[in-house]
Amino acid sequence: MVSRIDRWVVREVFELMTRHRDKSDHIATVSINLSGQSIGDRDFHRYVLGLIDSMTFDARKVCFEITETAVISDLAAANEFFESMRIRGIRFSLDDFGSGVSSFGYLKLLPVDYLKIDGQFIRTLADDPVDQATVRCINEIAHMTGKKTVAEFVEVEAVETLLREMGINYTQGFLRHRPAPIQQFFVMADSTVSPSEALS
Repeated sequence: MVSRIDRWVVREVFELMTRHRDKSDHIATVSINLSGQSIGDRDFHRYVLGLIDSMTFDARKVCFEITETAVISDLAAANEFFESMRIRGIRFSLDDFGSGVSSFGYLKLLPVDYLKIDGQFIRTLADDPVDQATVRCINEIAHMTGKKTVAEFVEVEAVETLLREMGINYTQGFLRHRPAPIQQFFVMADSTVSPSEALS
């Protein structure tokens, strides 16, 4: 059922972006997680292309998030999906990097825009020199391959300060914003919360 769920989620988000396209100037990116099954499903690829071509919204705001294990399991299908989406301006992020069978070699092959560093390396970053070395290494190689980095599970200022010093591009976590309904972000233009903080 996971591919059917992915279809529902993508359609719901695209329809929301279409309905509120005049209220989304403050939104830089809308990220959508996709399962490995969908990445390897060419019918799903065609379905998403059909949605994009039939709706009116800024596809350049969309970023699909995928896990490295999903990509590695079917690299050919993943790259086909990347290519067809990137033509329409859609970006990609590689989620939970370092959580499993990560291979730095794949970073040279995958045309993703962002590398999201798994939270297991971030939670105790301030007190763990091994995690610090790991994050520095991931960040350096990501930047060498033209990718920006995102640190997940950032909950305290001390960790964010350390990440900033390391050169990490973005942070994600409770420190900046807690989970909220997506509709909220289309009506927050006058909010005191910075959209860039809420969506990074």
